Amino acid sequence: MMLHGRGLRIGLVTRDPVVASKVLDAGRSAGCSVVWVSSHDELPLHVDAVIVGRDASTSWHPRAVVRIEEGLSAECVILRAIAACRSRGIKRFEVSVDPGHRMGVVILLNGIVVASSVLTGVPELVDEIRWVSVCLNTDPIAIYVGSRPGSELRGVLSALKSSFPMSEVVLIPEGPEIGAPLPEDLKGDALDAYVIYLRAVSSTPED
Repeated sequence: MMLHGRGLRIGLVTRDPVVASKVLDAGRSAGCSVVWVSSHDELPLHVDAVIVGRDASTSWHPRAVVRIEEGLSAECVILRAIAACRSRGIKRFEVSVDPGHRMGVVILLNGIVVASSVLTGVPELVDEIRWVSVCLNTDPIAIYVGSRPGSELRGVLSALKSSFPMSEVVLIPEGPEIGAPLPEDLKGDALDAYVIYLRAVSSTPED
């Protein structure tokens, strides 16, 4: 799964070089700029979020603070930090899927793409969504699945409904192009999944 954190500056407070190395690598892969320091006093003034290691005290900070927990992967920590920056409180966690031999998937928080994938099977799709749910401590409010004439979607829909019973699984028919700006960092099947999301929200009344 590709995490989308381009342009975010994140502070990392820990004295553990192994933990720091893993978080720095995960942040770099997500496009974030991660600044590693050993104490809160060394943090730069301008960061969008702060990740705090288990060996560091949790100090007050005007930005979002993400605590590293036992068993939490570095990628999950970075996703939590991105979520804290992008959503300022998760109100809508949504998933959009472009089904087929290659499944495009985008993960959105309050309408902002925070992760994307291109997968090859339904079990992978379920595992990816479940991973994000565990990282964010919540299930998606809705999962949108694109539909084309003649497409066979019973297996996809059944797996999603049984795996995420608290989520609304919505079939979105293929439609006209949506005249809206498209994220530059989405390509191919993942971009198709985002277009399905745009169709979904353009036909869904706001809460």
